[in-house]
Amino acid sequence: ARERHWLARQWPFAGAAVPQAASNLAYALQWQPWSATPGAQAPACLLLSADTARAQALARALQAQGAPFVAHATVQSLPQDSQAGHCVWLAPEGQALEAVLDELAAVAQWVQAQPAALRLWVVTGQAWADAPDLNSAAIWGWARSVRLELGPRWGGLVDLPAGEDRQPLDALAACLASTTAEDEFAIRAAGRAVEVPRLDAAPPPAAAAAFACDPAGSYLLTGGLGALGMALAQELVQAGARHLVLASREGPQRLLRDAA
Repeated sequence: ARERHWLARQWPFAGAAVPQAASNLAYALQWQPWSATPGAQAPACLLLSADTARAQALARALQAQGAPFVAHATVQSLPQDSQAGHCVWLAPEGQALEAVLDELAAVAQWVQAQPAALRLWVVTGQAWADAPDLNSAAIWGWARSVRLELGPRWGGLVDLPAGEDRQPLDALAACLASTTAEDEFAIRAAGRAVEVPRLDAAPPPAAAAAFACDPAGSYLLTGGLGALGMALAQELVQAGARHLVLASREGPQRLLRDAA
């Protein structure tokens, strides 16, 4: 005969609210204000962008932040080597997401192959806006994976607001000059504030109504003859279900074998 071992559930499936100990396990991402390092000087930077005007505007902001030199190139014309401290990739706008992610992957491989200690920074637009740009949000997810691959050659992620104002670029230059361990920044509208993410304890959820099944309804459980399916079936019965359909690839033979 088989012996099953299940972790004891600490609260009823069909009843009371989640206990305080369990609610303390919930966390949410919160953005908090960040202050630039006073007097920090931006390092030499290589800007990668097909948008020349945008790259030139950022170059001026970096030079004002003390960058010794700022070079500009495109992903299609990457230099053989670079003496810059930061490689800043400005995510292109208006292109298919797959092409943009391929471009980021190519830049990451180029950075990893450089003999000098070059750090990659990824700059997006409106990934964390109230109405986020979905392509930019996807770039953030991809870039977080790139971060694991690059290790010490990773610089950070910066998200810019919409618009052509100079202030967000000044704030971006301050992020690139930062000497802190922060590597994710969101610059809010008009560059008024720079924020960094923090995981904070989420407030406990409001008490919800007890879960109940409709006695007149039917409930289909796929994998219903497995151990988890049988346990869930018992819970549904306790919650009021009276018509269950347990589907399984193995059929009723599974019940006979488990009973042996």
